[in-house]
Amino acid sequence: MTSPLLLVVPPVIDPRSTYLGVSMLAGRLAANSIAFEIEDHNVRFFDWFVSSDKAQYLYQATGNDLFKRIERDIDWAKALLRGSQFYVDAYRNKARNLIDLYCRASGLLYPKSDFRMHSYSYDGVENSAAELLNAIANPERNPFDEYYHSELFPKARSESQLIAISITNNHQLFPGLRLARLSKQRGKKVIVGGACVTKIMQAINRNSQFFENFDVSVFFEGEDFIEDICRDSGSELQSGRYRGTYSVIGDKGIVYHEDAAPIPSHSWSKPIFSDIDLARAFRPRAVLPVITGKGCSWGRCVFCTIPDSSGAGEKIHRDDDISKAVSIIEQLQSDYSCDHFLLTDENFSCRRQVHFAEELLRRGHSISWISYSRFEVGYTLEVCRKLKASGCKKLLVGLEAVSNETLKRMKKGTTREVIERNLRAFALAEIPVHLYCMAGFPGQDLQDAIQTLAFVIDYIRKTPSSLVSASFSEFMLSKGSGIFNNPTEFGVRITSNSDDDLLTSQFETLTPDDVQWGQFRKQANKLIVQEFDDDGMVGWEEFSLLLADRPRNNRKGCRIAGIGQEDWTRYKINLRPRERFSVCSKAADGALLVSLDTFKSITVSDAIVRGLSAFEDGATLAENYIRFTKNGAQIPPSYFLGVAESLQSAGLISVDSSR
Repeated sequence: MTSPLLLVVPPVIDPRSTYLGVSMLAGRLAANSIAFEIEDHNVRFFDWFVSSDKAQYLYQATGNDLFKRIERDIDWAKALLRGSQFYVDAYRNKARNLIDLYCRASGLLYPKSDFRMHSYSYDGVENSAAELLNAIANPERNPFDEYYHSELFPKARSESQLIAISITNNHQLFPGLRLARLSKQRGKKVIVGGACVTKIMQAINRNSQFFENFDVSVFFEGEDFIEDICRDSGSELQSGRYRGTYSVIGDKGIVYHEDAAPIPSHSWSKPIFSDIDLARAFRPRAVLPVITGKGCSWGRCVFCTIPDSSGAGEKIHRDDDISKAVSIIEQLQSDYSCDHFLLTDENFSCRRQVHFAEELLRRGHSISWISYSRFEVGYTLEVCRKLKASGCKKLLVGLEAVSNETLKRMKKGTTREVIERNLRAFALAEIPVHLYCMAGFPGQDLQDAIQTLAFVIDYIRKTPSSLVSASFSEFMLSKGSGIFNNPTEFGVRITSNSDDDLLTSQFETLTPDDVQWGQFRKQANKLIVQEFDDDGMVGWEEFSLLLADRPRNNRKGCRIAGIGQEDWTRYKINLRPRERFSVCSKAADGALLVSLDTFKSITVSDAIVRGLSAFEDGATLAENYIRFTKNGAQIPPSYFLGVAESLQSAGLISVDSSR
């Protein structure tokens, strides 16, 4: 018998991840004996797209030899990430870089697509309501339409007439809403919801054109609404008929129904992952997400929108019972033979971490876990050792800055002194941390940002490489954040049309600086990565968890960019396969571009192309560099090495010592 409801996970979510939202909703429906089906079209899309058949198609469609070369190894790369060779650094990094290069290069056929293994943007329209709606209605060639028309609809197993599509991040906006539109055109009743839909609630409620793509938009938590509509099957969608906060189209336009009562934490059910394609994920073992609380117990950081979007219209924080959470983990461990868990709480506070660890230790339960947190006075060495004993493999912590003045303006609720004490305790207890840093916060000057970068690099140098990773992001003015709601208080002027803006707004500071914060972010992240050994920096959440128990060294590596010019004669280039690669001069933005033997260029990694010369197989780095400059390509040594390093990371060449 066909289920009345189909729950859909659309692309693009990182294919190494498992998504929690649909699984939580499924658990609630199952607990209330409501029939449903789940289709994970994120991992199915990646399985279809990252394949030798698709690479061959891209080669035939573009005539570009890069796809012909990648075709030979792309299935190997996908299989490697799912198998035991994942744990060999060189193999894992080659496979990951090759898949990412392939996704980026697909822009040659899909010119509007900026595609990565972990992200997607359709011509940057995700932040403009007008542009997004136009793109959904009149898209140019893109990989998702090809997947929907060739795979999803022709091979659909479900005949459900009610489809609920969960859109949790901005990378899903175009593919998710495009799927909603195509499904509605096929006569389905379509519901959209998820964290990202909640974030654009105001735009949806202002513009009835959104409802050309779906029938209902559900905001905040959708469990009550979905349960009610399933029990009310066959009825017309009407405002006020169901619980929850949502919008529909009525006789006089958009009708918004607000139900501010949040779903109590005691009613949260065990998530169901049985219909999620866990085996297709790009990793060797399952890492299951679990939640013990929603919202942030601090909730005051002025750049953050968590307090505004994770409740049911109220800026509240809800915690589930720790004993119940551990019991759910025990059940999931048994159901799915899984020992690795990512606690997805926006802020799993130190206090709750301690209770969680004590409950695990009391039960003698053995798991590996990782969570998000913030710097707090409670992280003593004793506490950290207890977390470590319970199976904590890493904490993902928002550092942002180390200047007390900047931390105070951010309303972070911590100080540099607390941060330093916490980091000492983490290191002594051997708990790895990932440090999220921010550049370009309003009022922050270059010296302040450099101070944070210097602090991070100093900590990396003092700490074993297995115990730290870090990354910089650029400040974005998020709609609904404290700064957006009070811009003048922070010296900010909004310069874009905030009615059309979806997730972020353009702005300028009242005391402008001339710092290019995007460039600073790129350079800071490069400097951080250069501090690590041959194993590289493992910062991604699930990979950190899977690799946590693997022994790693602290030896400074001999990556290409780290080779001194005096050693250039020792290292020779070997082409893999024996083909020529184009190289060229520096692009205006400081990156190198890949022409891939066509007139179109795309940015790839930090390096690969366009050019006048080719690498000579068996020639040393020094000999190749001389050939480039003789042929008129004005390439500084650092850019030349960047080209070679990117090609090596993608597995297309090797660079070996000739002695």
